[in-house]
Amino acid sequence: MQAAEHWTKLDPPSAVTWAESLTDPAAREAALISAADVWPTTDPHEASEWAARLEPGSLRDRAAVNLAMSVADDAPADALAWTESIGDAELRQHAATRLVWGLRAENPSLAEQLLNQSNLSDADVAAVIHSIQEADDSIRRGSR
Repeated sequence: MQAAEHWTKLDPPSAVTWAESLTDPAAREAALISAADVWPTTDPHEASEWAARLEPGSLRDRAAVNLAMSVADDAPADALAWTESIGDAELRQHAATRLVWGLRAENPSLAEQLLNQSNLSDADVAAVIHSIQEADDSIRRGSR
């Protein structure tokens, strides 16, 4: 599906319209996955409008992860909102961990504030904190 990826980079709305018109379910899914992966990096605003219209499920979750990572540096609150919208609990926790870990490197107080004020479940927050603590412990052990 390299053609879909290339087309998505050049003209995401047209690529998505084409992908949605495909009758072969596997080809349609592959083309839409390509859009979910590429579009957020080229135009997060337009990609977010598209992703918001997607039905809940793996495609929307994938777009949400990519949107969160694409906007994290410039709009951390928006990134968190996309992370919170991920339906798959494991994927949501992983994305939230990546987001908080990345923010923490630049601005630890902002990372903590976003996590504490998030709409993530207590279980999600606990999983994020646990993952970060494990990573910190691993780094400390490796630097001895």
